[in-house]
Amino acid sequence: MKCFYHNDRDAFGVDAVTGKGLCLECLEEYNGFIIDKNSRISKQGARHWTNIYTKFNKLNRVVGILFGILFAVIGLWCLINAGYLFFTENKFASWDILYGCFCLASVPIFYYISSLGKEK
Repeated sequence: MKCFYHNDRDAFGVDAVTGKGLCLECLEEYNGFIIDKNSRISKQGARHWTNIYTKFNKLNRVVGILFGILFAVIGLWCLINAGYLFFTENKFASWDILYGCFCLASVPIFYYISSLGKEK
């Protein structure tokens, strides 16, 4: 692929918005996107996708934290219920123990999901 502006040069990157091949002289890195240095449309498009990515990361963190809290509460409730049944009625509530352990084991997964994309 050749540069869109310089037909004698090989393209080093592709504009993330327009798809034009660009040589080193014509490309620019903008918030992690390779864009055309001279194109206003490319900068607007990269800014737009950066905003979407930022909003998605915020939403991802909130959803991950909420699901983590939900699964922790459900897991604790199942284990408390299993203990109550065992000590008061001498019943072994294996399903409650299984559900409780599954839910509590899921909490670190949701913590990991909530930390994806976080700036370091």
